[in-house]
Amino acid sequence: MRVITRCVLSLFNKYDYMRNLKLSENSHGASKKGYVMLLTTIIFMMVSFIIIFGLTTPIIKQIFLSRDIWNAKQSYYLSEAGVEDVLYRLKDATYTQYISSIESISLDGYGATTTFSGSISGIDGMTITTLSDQNGYNKKIETRVKKSGGISFVYGLQVGSGGLTMSGSSGIIGNVFSNGDIVGCSSCYITGSAIASNGSVIKDQSNETPIPSPNAITFTDSVSTQDISQSFQVSSSSPLTQVSLYIKRVGNPSSMTMKIVKNSAGSPSSNPADIVSSAVVNSSLVTTNYDWVDVSLSPNPNLIVGTTYWIVLDSSTGNVNNKYIIGVNLDTNYSLGTSKIGSIGGSWTNTGYDTYFRVYLGDTFSKIVGENQNNIFNIGTTEDDMTWAHNVSYIESTGPIRCQNEISNNKPCDQSYDDPSSASYPISEGNITSWKDEATLGGTINGNYNLGGSSNASLGPKKIAGNIHISGGATLTVNGTLYVTGDLDIIGNGIIKLSSSYGTNSGIIIVDGKTTIDGTAIVTGSGQSGSYMMIVSNSTCPIGDCDGDAAIDMSGSGGAVILNAQKGTINFSGSSNTNEATADKIIMSGSTVVTYESGIANINFSTGPSGGLDIIGWRELED
Repeated sequence: MRVITRCVLSLFNKYDYMRNLKLSENSHGASKKGYVMLLTTIIFMMVSFIIIFGLTTPIIKQIFLSRDIWNAKQSYYLSEAGVEDVLYRLKDATYTQYISSIESISLDGYGATTTFSGSISGIDGMTITTLSDQNGYNKKIETRVKKSGGISFVYGLQVGSGGLTMSGSSGIIGNVFSNGDIVGCSSCYITGSAIASNGSVIKDQSNETPIPSPNAITFTDSVSTQDISQSFQVSSSSPLTQVSLYIKRVGNPSSMTMKIVKNSAGSPSSNPADIVSSAVVNSSLVTTNYDWVDVSLSPNPNLIVGTTYWIVLDSSTGNVNNKYIIGVNLDTNYSLGTSKIGSIGGSWTNTGYDTYFRVYLGDTFSKIVGENQNNIFNIGTTEDDMTWAHNVSYIESTGPIRCQNEISNNKPCDQSYDDPSSASYPISEGNITSWKDEATLGGTINGNYNLGGSSNASLGPKKIAGNIHISGGATLTVNGTLYVTGDLDIIGNGIIKLSSSYGTNSGIIIVDGKTTIDGTAIVTGSGQSGSYMMIVSNSTCPIGDCDGDAAIDMSGSGGAVILNAQKGTINFSGSSNTNEATADKIIMSGSTVVTYESGIANINFSTGPSGGLDIIGWRELED
């Protein structure tokens, strides 16, 4: 540019010189006129060139800049596509097995490479790093992801209103929570805390027909529909213990808080002092299909008969892809209340419907007792292990005793605490339905499935419309979720184990009938730490046509196994061993031991409610 400017100035100087020359030398006029005109034309052209160059240079720079931005964006979006491709396959167990140590993706002739470190089941999760290079423009994205902890078994033993009875030399290495009585013996032991909430519950109020619900209300998808509420009145002054909801979810909304709130001018009160009870509604218990979710409340207040209270589901605002839907019918179906949508502390709008709900009240006081003053029941190992119930008698407790009534304990009762609130079961009906559906997608075997002798076989995912019988020294390897409509029997030296492909994940067998684990039979996980086989029984036995049998009868050796019979009874005998058990009622005899392991607190199944993924970190890296 400077060179051009100097040339132009030189031409101007020559132009001035020629003009002066013209004035002083008229004798050369004719020849000089042509020379001056030529110089004038050249000067005009040079000035025009400068003007054009000055205008086009920014345009050309902008074109190159736009191209650079476009290449950088293409590289960035290609990196994003690489991450999303891997996340999709990690989320869907069907495709997880097809992920190699390095993954590549291409688009329009350019590529992105994804590498991994860590594990989605590990404490720190998996780090996914994707690098894309588009015409020299490198974009690197790092995403940290881990499997979400959906189902949580926080007790070695959790029991419903049927309570726990221990005899022989049976023991529990871990904590125990019961919604009924805990009865022990002098040679029995619990190494952790023992807590018993107040007994059985009675359904006092409900709006639950017809099923499925004829209508629905979506909430948490915007600020104006953040919360849903339903008013009700109780007919008894017994303690409020539990509320159940008929609900489903879309996507992965956050967990909610259920609040029981006093009435204020026909809506839920916004005064925090008017919240009489509350509980977290864990999102993992809500599935993508309608089902009932039980929520145990704390504290357990005695509500005033004939007074209006509100059930409020309070949540953070989601979006159209992550939300809850609750079943409803017309406002005229439940005469003692109505439903409103809005936000607690904000405004509420009538919906014209009643939500589907059930309200339960308690009617008995629970107890933790030994045999008598000469046969004391031992509870706890450290001074932090407590014994807590309304009535506590004949107990040797290493930690504090909380109760209202006591007989012959090793230390006085601390009466400053209210009775413990009940606890919800760790698995919902919706979870069970989802697992059944998953097994059924793998096909159905009509009739009984028998495996004996020294046979080895693999099975799953699969629905068995009949019984499964494993005997002799046979081994059944489970490759996917199993749903058994009949009974499950593992006897003799029979073994049921998870495939090694499960890694640190756990697997599931759903059984509608009775389950028997006898002799030296073993049920176990994949062999890796943190992997368990969970057997879920839908049986109500011994109630019903059960010949006095329990829903799950275990006298075998056990293994890395979790047992669940939330509608029935688990009967432990002999020298059986398990890692966690949940049931409406549990009976332990012989030298049975339940050994709780800390990894069960947030167990990861290969699919189902805890099979989702949480993104715990995202950033763009400097290459």
